Amino acid sequence: MGEGREDRQERRRLRLQEHQGRDYGGGVMTYEQPWGDEVGEGWGPIVLECHRQLNHLDPGYRIGQIKEKFGGLRYYFDSSLAFDHLTRAVMDSVVIAAEYQCSITCEVCGTGGRLRSNSGWYKTLCDEHATEQR
Repeated sequence: MGEGREDRQERRRLRLQEHQGRDYGGGVMTYEQPWGDEVGEGWGPIVLECHRQLNHLDPGYRIGQIKEKFGGLRYYFDSSLAFDHLTRAVMDSVVIAAEYQCSITCEVCGTGGRLRSNSGWYKTLCDEHATEQR
């Protein structure tokens, strides 16, 4: 039997509290606002690395939303660099790479995963967590 929703939320709350306000190599990322419960714990390191790289390219960039949709990562942001098309293209490439990495990573635990469908719900999961979702 899998972990209950309240247990997952409490574990996530403690993890967010631990990381709240921590500097991840250029800029402080606060989890509660941009990330919340929209992305599973297994994708956390990928999202943090994406944020670190984007912040290095544009320290004034703003996160619009970070979420899981149809089993994939969606990372929406705005650049503070007006009309710097080259930097924006590099930033878009960073997000595309993170989205790809999440497409092969279990959203729950961070091990290798693949897109799964169950009654119209799509998630990227490893074999173990796909079995628990049934």
